[in-house]
Amino acid sequence: MVIGRRGIRAYVALERYAYRLNPSLADLLLRAKNWYIRGVDLENGRPYGKLPRIKDVNIEVTIRCNLRCKMCWWWGENGVGPKLIEEKSPLITQEMSLETMKSVIDQVAKYRPGIYLSGGEPFIRGETIELLEYAEEKGLPIGLTTNGTLITDELARRLCRLKNLSLTFSVDGLKDAHDEIRGKGNYDKTIGALKMLLEYRKANKQNWPALYVNTTVSHQNLRDLVRLVKELDGLGLDKITIQNLWWTDKRTADEHFDFLRKAFGIVDFGAYSHVLDEPFSDEELATLESQFDTIYRTSFKTPVRIIPRLHGESVFKYYKDPKFSKAKKCVVSYTSIVVRANGDVMFCPDGWINEFRLGNVKQTPIEDMWNGEKAWQFRRLQDERKLFPACAKCCRINQE
Repeated sequence: MVIGRRGIRAYVALERYAYRLNPSLADLLLRAKNWYIRGVDLENGRPYGKLPRIKDVNIEVTIRCNLRCKMCWWWGENGVGPKLIEEKSPLITQEMSLETMKSVIDQVAKYRPGIYLSGGEPFIRGETIELLEYAEEKGLPIGLTTNGTLITDELARRLCRLKNLSLTFSVDGLKDAHDEIRGKGNYDKTIGALKMLLEYRKANKQNWPALYVNTTVSHQNLRDLVRLVKELDGLGLDKITIQNLWWTDKRTADEHFDFLRKAFGIVDFGAYSHVLDEPFSDEELATLESQFDTIYRTSFKTPVRIIPRLHGESVFKYYKDPKFSKAKKCVVSYTSIVVRANGDVMFCPDGWINEFRLGNVKQTPIEDMWNGEKAWQFRRLQDERKLFPACAKCCRINQE
């Protein structure tokens, strides 16, 4: 089934309205879209009669960033970025050109996927707005996450012309907490950019682009999540998401490392960037559980999601047991690809598996990689194992 430009816009509008009406309804709508439009059996992870279309394409515009946030797996306290610079990694030295990234969109456009531009900070590259505009011309839904500090007045005006864009701002707490994590003065820059876009939307009497905020749970903000949501609630956002930590412990990362070496013959240290042997104390977890409970019971103007949705004891299980997951299995290899900053293609986002590559878009057509033997090698093992050792907390499989 192929959805045209009008159909995509109608679906984006319907999903946005559903989030305002009832977040649970929106989640159901999303699952229905995944099952019906893409032809993928999400319970068993198998295509109906043929290889499924590519549902989501994550284009990593760059891994470079203008900030040094403490928790970042690229440039934070456990981040791999400095090592990549030292090694002169292709992710740094061989970034895709704008034309190569447009070629990626051209190749996948027939699948009608969602396009997500990731970083680093995507707007550190001036060409990012051109790539967004190109995807818009193709009628594809586009998402992008930003720290918001590089959005100028001119950029904001261009972003407000993109009807299919969903723009997520990272806000990691109230002002003091956010600035402790991301650097002094950055809270005001981020909120200022958000308000500028909201003002342009209002002045133009439009509801695009969709404007979201994502907050990652941390030591600095877990006591003030309710206050943060109340502060953000008055801005006029389309959605607020509270993201539980993606984490593992060293023992599980070691197991993951050994598994990948034996299964695929790769040396992959990616999961170590997520190692936190004890994310939070019992007292902090009790506070976090109370904060979540208050948010669930409070009616806000803005739809609020906690991902994954944790209640009571599940808060403690999630942060005490590195193998605890709300997902039974991963089916990402049947639905999605990640195109790294240098053009390497893989299935897994965010560093969990960095070294299993299907190929590179500079040498091989995406369809050949998507249908290739390496892709099916990965899928077969994923079907057999359900979840690889360190994958329990990955955000791609913990959406409910």
